[in-house]
Order: sequence, then C-alpha cells, then structure tokens
Amino acid sequence: MRRLVQVLGVVMVLQGVGGIVGRLFFPLPDGLFVVTYLPFLAGYEIFANLVMAVLGVVMLVAADRTSRGAAR
Repeated sequence: MRRLVQVLGVVMVLQGVGGIVGRLFFPLPDGLFVVTYLPFLAGYEIFANLVMAVLGVVMLVAADRTSRGAAR
C-alpha cells in the first residue's frame, strides 16, 4: 500500500509541475496533463496544477512517515 501511495504521489507531482511549466513558460501538448481534461477547471489550470503538485508532495511525506512508524 505504501508503494502505491508513493507512485501516486510521484505521478501527481510530475503532473502538477509539468502543467505549471507548460502553462507559464512554454506550451506543451494539451493531452499530456490531467487538468486539461477537466472542463470545470478551465481558467484555473495553474492553481489546479499547483494544488496537485502540493498534494503529491503531501502523499510522499505521508508514505515516508508511515514507513518509519512501521519500522519501529
């Protein structure tokens, strides 16, 4: 379960950071990122990608903390 949370966290961080870079610095193909498929986030892509990246980091930290607690 911990490995699954870590993988999902890494994917979320990559999606969030990639979406931010794609929107702010240079255009990337729209099909690469999850946020472009959600029509209710139109106009809020940068904020949504930032939130996704932060939640991915939180998932990675939580997976690391639970693995340390289980090792004791």
